[in-house]
Amino acid sequence: MKTSVPSWLTRSETISYEPSRPTRKGHLRKTLLGVISFLQRHFENEELSRKSGLLQLVHPISRVWSVLICLVALSFTHDPVTLGVWCVAVAILCGMSSIPLKIYFGRVWPVAFFFTGLVSLPATLNVFVPGEPLVTLWRFKDPVQLWQGVPLETLSLTGEGVETFLRLFLRSAASLGLVVALTLTTSWAEIMRSLRRVGIPPIFVLVLAMTYRYLFVLLRTVEEFVLAKAARSLGRSGGADERRWAAGRIGFLLRKSLHQAQEIHTAMTARGFTSEFRTLRARSLRWKDAVPLIGSVCVLLFTWIR
Repeated sequence: MKTSVPSWLTRSETISYEPSRPTRKGHLRKTLLGVISFLQRHFENEELSRKSGLLQLVHPISRVWSVLICLVALSFTHDPVTLGVWCVAVAILCGMSSIPLKIYFGRVWPVAFFFTGLVSLPATLNVFVPGEPLVTLWRFKDPVQLWQGVPLETLSLTGEGVETFLRLFLRSAASLGLVVALTLTTSWAEIMRSLRRVGIPPIFVLVLAMTYRYLFVLLRTVEEFVLAKAARSLGRSGGADERRWAAGRIGFLLRKSLHQAQEIHTAMTARGFTSEFRTLRARSLRWKDAVPLIGSVCVLLFTWIR
């Protein structure tokens, strides 16, 4: 039996194809990417805490006490140059603790700028902090009378205002850098144990530990919501339908959280829970762990004397 090839298979035609424009990320994709990013950062923190760095070699309790003492010393520091030295020292400390500088600068400086820098930026103007003008931004035709009672002829940056801005911004960056270095080099269980050992009330430690633990449970629930919605959706739905779905999921998640909290409390009470946060036994303190404490106390005394 003779077989023949269909004629449409022997045709040589050129098919033109134009790729469609990339669509914007929907709220489902953004939510899923946010969940993945949070979990990825958590695993990065746990991996950094297990590396062999300078801070990782110190006992967690000594680490926490040293950071607290350094934060107190920073609160007594008012010289912008000294605060700048603090920022450089914290960056060097993070580098010696196997913390990538990209992670350090990405988590410290943007937050310090947006939450402290932008708030204190108006203090550089002579409208808020009078002083010796450095740069004249605007010259008024007629003197302007403001709430200070002194007429202003120019709008300018003052030396005292710039010093105030640098003092607030650098102190915030150095303090945040110390806290970030502590959290990146210490596992969550060690942080909870250390907070309990330094005298933090057990109810506070318990609430903090439970909140952090069940945050991952809620994130898992959100991830299931998003994947189920994406698997059952064909095309893009309208904005009203998306908002209605998101509002319904938020309400359901709140109701589930309350119900789960009640079940957890009942289960813990039935097992004889006494509000005391317990973890696995940690290694004992060594004489080497006292070196950071002594150094931080010396820094505090030096700052206090100055």
